[in-house]
Amino acid sequence: MDAIDPRKRHSLFWAWILLIPIVLAAAFCITFGPYLYQRMVVRRLESRGVRVDYIGRKHMPGVYTFIHSIEGFERYGDKLLWAIVSCQEPATNAELPQIASDLRNLSLPVVVDLTGPRHIGQYLKELQTTNIVKAGASECVISTAVIKSLQSHLELTDLVLSNCQLEDAAQRELGQLQSLESLLLNGSTITDEGLKHLKSLKKLTTLSLSNTQTSDGAKEELLKVFPDLQLSDD
Repeated sequence: MDAIDPRKRHSLFWAWILLIPIVLAAAFCITFGPYLYQRMVVRRLESRGVRVDYIGRKHMPGVYTFIHSIEGFERYGDKLLWAIVSCQEPATNAELPQIASDLRNLSLPVVVDLTGPRHIGQYLKELQTTNIVKAGASECVISTAVIKSLQSHLELTDLVLSNCQLEDAAQRELGQLQSLESLLLNGSTITDEGLKHLKSLKKLTTLSLSNTQTSDGAKEELLKVFPDLQLSDD
């Protein structure tokens, strides 16, 4: 067998020496690149008032605790991160497109805090193509425009409107949120007439009407349509 030319052996040696850091760098990028990109985008979102957190963390202050009152939140446990968009400390209109773009790029399940100023409709419009899975509010007025804005979010499965004043027209529009599976209306102003509109929510499995003025008769009519509905009215 012919001996390898020393010059070729020398070239091959340095080729391997140069290849090793390239392979290590590629492995680093493949392993940590998505995470580093994710963290960069997360920081940008947080600088614009969007709370981004790890699934399962329990130390959420204030109004954000409503999320953990929703049964089945763990269904999103396969996601690394999730985001809460709050309108209490709103970003400027110029920042909303970037917020929506970042949320789409991260494929985050999004929770929207509806407790906020009147321009919440603008928030929901800009976030139309993001993955909003939950929305909630506490102790505020929910307008018809807000409910209509939610109707375009076909991934919305859970809605919490605790102690909220619901306009009559807003109660009618609730029946158009066809993807809803869980609806919590504790302490809200939902009426018997409003319950009639919920009969069109074919995916509804959980409904809470605690501390509302709805009658037993109206609830019984609803249970005829959804015999397996988990209805809470304590």
